[in-house]
Amino acid sequence: MNLSRSLRRRLDRRCPQDALASAAARLVLWVGIILGCLGCTVAVAEEVRQFGEITLQRLPGLPEGKTHGSHEYVFRLSNSSLQQPHEVILRLPATQGGGNYGLASFETQVRVAPQATMEVSLLQPELPINGQDIAVVVDGDLQDTVYPWNNEHPLGRMTVGGMHSTSRTPMRLLVGRRSNAADLPDPADDGGTSPLIPFQVLEASVPIAQWSERWLAYSGYDGIVLSWQEMNAAPPGVAAALWRYVEAGGNLLLFEVPALNLPTTRLPSSNGLPSERPKIGGRSLPFPVTSRQDGPWVDADGNRLPADELAWSYVGLGELLWTSQQLAALSTTAMERLGQAWTSSRAPWAMARNIAQVHRQMPVIETINVPLRSLFLLVLVFSLLVAPINLWWLSRRRRRIWLLWTVPAMSLLACVLVVVVALVGEGFQYKGRSLGLTLLDQSQQWATTLAWSGYYASTGTDGLRFSLDTEVAVLGGGDNRRRLRVDGEQRLTQGWLVPRLPTYLLERRHQKRRERLEVTWGDDSIWVVNGLGADLEWLVVADASGRTYRSQGPLAAGAKAELPQRMGQTAGATPEVLRGVFGGDFPRQLRHLWEAPEAALQPSTYLALSRRSPFLEVALAQIETPRHDGLIYGLLGETP
Repeated sequence: MNLSRSLRRRLDRRCPQDALASAAARLVLWVGIILGCLGCTVAVAEEVRQFGEITLQRLPGLPEGKTHGSHEYVFRLSNSSLQQPHEVILRLPATQGGGNYGLASFETQVRVAPQATMEVSLLQPELPINGQDIAVVVDGDLQDTVYPWNNEHPLGRMTVGGMHSTSRTPMRLLVGRRSNAADLPDPADDGGTSPLIPFQVLEASVPIAQWSERWLAYSGYDGIVLSWQEMNAAPPGVAAALWRYVEAGGNLLLFEVPALNLPTTRLPSSNGLPSERPKIGGRSLPFPVTSRQDGPWVDADGNRLPADELAWSYVGLGELLWTSQQLAALSTTAMERLGQAWTSSRAPWAMARNIAQVHRQMPVIETINVPLRSLFLLVLVFSLLVAPINLWWLSRRRRRIWLLWTVPAMSLLACVLVVVVALVGEGFQYKGRSLGLTLLDQSQQWATTLAWSGYYASTGTDGLRFSLDTEVAVLGGGDNRRRLRVDGEQRLTQGWLVPRLPTYLLERRHQKRRERLEVTWGDDSIWVVNGLGADLEWLVVADASGRTYRSQGPLAAGAKAELPQRMGQTAGATPEVLRGVFGGDFPRQLRHLWEAPEAALQPSTYLALSRRSPFLEVALAQIETPRHDGLIYGLLGETP
């Protein structure tokens, strides 16, 4: 301090003008500090609000800016009451903005126990919210004040098909705080002017220990980039959510992986699997790995990707990729392989379709019986009665003043008759159809489902209902003023299903399931017990050697049957077969699996078709006989 005072006195004696400038600078600095402290105080006051005995606070979360999937908002609710629990509803937005598209309102309801503090996770689907602030309802009473909130997650104006991504939209990558993802090279085309792989880095503002434990919070990212240390330091809940994200079709890139942990350095044991599997995030590394010494991937120019630069393994419907190098050291060929992984993860939401195209591929109702002839005759009779005949009759009776009530009465009667004729002509119809693929891992007891679903109602309904672990995207239909309520399930109320207009959705879910197929192995045949919870149209099973066995006909739920070996038919699919289904034209890929199941099977797997798949949700309660065409791709684990 004495040194600084001495230096300041010397400067003051040397140049009075500099001394004045220094004093002014110090004054500005102190004013800035004071204003900054006031600003921080105001910011904290905006983040924490009191609503009676309920305290609401917004918590930092994962970065915004995604083009599909869900976005998570996290709040902390506290109840200061000693005895009284409170029912709290958070409704977004409190103030509607201009325009009528996206989500008109989105609300969630929770119960806060006395003297309890809980975190509430709000998952906004792919549709934008047009408005600001959050309305708070405590025990049915709408609070006078609102919680300040701005629309931080705009996904762009909705198109007819509900899609926001195209092939030219940059991929959104979630990166950790220590990932230095800015070092990712940007491979350019031959001209060197535009990137071949457009991507945007979204860096997390919170450490990985504070990341979400819900996999749907990551569903909108086209890829996640983490260092080996970050992934292994993730809490068990976060690591499990990241694994579920990958299994559901995402991809995870790990860099700076120790060379000892690369599978190419491991010697396989007698059963073909590595004798010691390295672990990532508390979980054993999946196998088989497609990185081979002869080059696992070749680009359009014939360039091979060295096995020691980038390795990958297919996990569920997604991919795990890793490298021992730093991000800046990745070659153009490696970046092209990464771009392929990112594109595949976004593919189901990037295919621009409208409701007519989806209806042609999967019609939920063949024909809509509108009684046009009856309606035309009704309108014709009404026009004759309400004008010339009514006027002539009242003129003869000298009661023209009665026009004031006869015309409205006849109009009301005509409206009622139009509704009756329409209902009689079509009746009360509630239709639902789904086409999906379920990957069932029997050893891990999880199931990932990707499905197209269509719904049709001739009259108004209370909407659609889905479980909390289901991601819902719009393929077509609806009136773009949708309302969503979350209270133990997702209730898609107004705007999602318009009477007499089909609505098509893209669904994805990752669930814990205990259904399984019990297999007893023989020499030339096998015995199976259908424990999948639904009747099967057909079933094909492959053993560890690739030999296939097919059922002779339908297999009822709970039934036991013998499957003979199919001579000349072997399971010869590569590990990326399911990844191709996820990233390709989904209905066409499912038809290929349907027509040639043996070509899609790998050793120790099975493929089955069910017309009432238990993994496809019945979202419309009025449907009595839904049609759920679901392919079930099962992983048996270790087999003889």
